[in-house]
Amino acid sequence: MATDNVTELIAELYSEMFAKLLRLARIAGYGEDDAYELVQDTFCTAVRNSDRLLASGNREGWLVNTLKNLIKNDKRDRAKSPMILPAAEDSFDPDGGYVPSSMDDYGFELEDLLTRAVGEEDYALFKDVRVYKLSDGELEAKYGTKGANCRNRAVRIKKKLMKALKNFS
Repeated sequence: MATDNVTELIAELYSEMFAKLLRLARIAGYGEDDAYELVQDTFCTAVRNSDRLLASGNREGWLVNTLKNLIKNDKRDRAKSPMILPAAEDSFDPDGGYVPSSMDDYGFELEDLLTRAVGEEDYALFKDVRVYKLSDGELEAKYGTKGANCRNRAVRIKKKLMKALKNFS
């Protein structure tokens, strides 16, 4: 297993560990495609950090821990990202997933409802911070105030949105 060529070492680890890592990702609750992507990301990390991989006494364990960290990061990112739940009249596109209908059961477009709840400017700021994840520099350029101030304001806007949605239901 120990070779002088890093590429050969990683290729050898790939052939030995791919199925095991894929199974681990599937056990963590991922479908075939997402699990495959996570395992590929694990080996990309191994290539980028080959010096750490080579220094490790337990290379298989290093790969497993890397995959576990990628899974943890992915689940955290998914928990932070806004979720869109399909409505009853939504259609399913095999290539793109769910295609949401333009209006909900009450005849409101979600964007309109949220904009009415906090105002256009606040809703735009909220989307820039939470959905589009603009950097501090981009926020400062767009809004003329510190990025931290924009993020604090987005927290207050989120509270207003949550209250409005709670009252709506």
